[in-house]
Amino acid sequence: MNNSEFEKSLFNDLAAKHGKNSKSLNYGSEQSKIIRSIKASEIIHDMIRSHSLKSTILDIGCGFCDLFSELEKLIEIDHYTGVDIAQNVIDLIDKDITTDERVTIICGDYFNMIDLGNMDIVANIGALNYDHNLDSVVEKITKMYNSSNIGTVFTLSSSIQPVDERGSVAYWDPAEIVKLMFHITPYVRLDHDYLKREMLISLTKNATV
Repeated sequence: MNNSEFEKSLFNDLAAKHGKNSKSLNYGSEQSKIIRSIKASEIIHDMIRSHSLKSTILDIGCGFCDLFSELEKLIEIDHYTGVDIAQNVIDLIDKDITTDERVTIICGDYFNMIDLGNMDIVANIGALNYDHNLDSVVEKITKMYNSSNIGTVFTLSSSIQPVDERGSVAYWDPAEIVKLMFHITPYVRLDHDYLKREMLISLTKNATV
């Protein structure tokens, strides 16, 4: 079973077992899920505020679309595209979101899909957690950045001692990740103070953050 199939099976099984609950997204708590979404939405607001009044958002690993809900409080969304690998998770998204004319939800592995075109912001909040291959992680981040008009924002679990076990979350040294990001763009922001053992990184195409 490749990594994509593993994640699809994992999250479909979790959603079938737990329903609409943070456990279905393999998060430690509902509180951490909310904190993560709020922090990401604040960073995205900073990224776009000097660019446009309306923005297009691509949310990779969208889960229950918590990011959409938080972004609505801060910015005017022209269109939001959520992609998630698990149909059982998508089936639990609130109907007022899935029926919103500004919203498109797609089931699939974004990194193995046909090109969805560029969007202003490409977000990936937690969907890189199970890739233990650093070259693969950097390749995915590069694709996200190249598929954005303004920039990309993503989370990784952080530790100075990476763990490489099948099915476990991959942990990375923030300093190592940031150093690699400077090969993509000089405009790199690291936030490492909002949750224990997690980092949020934004890459922009101009000095806007």
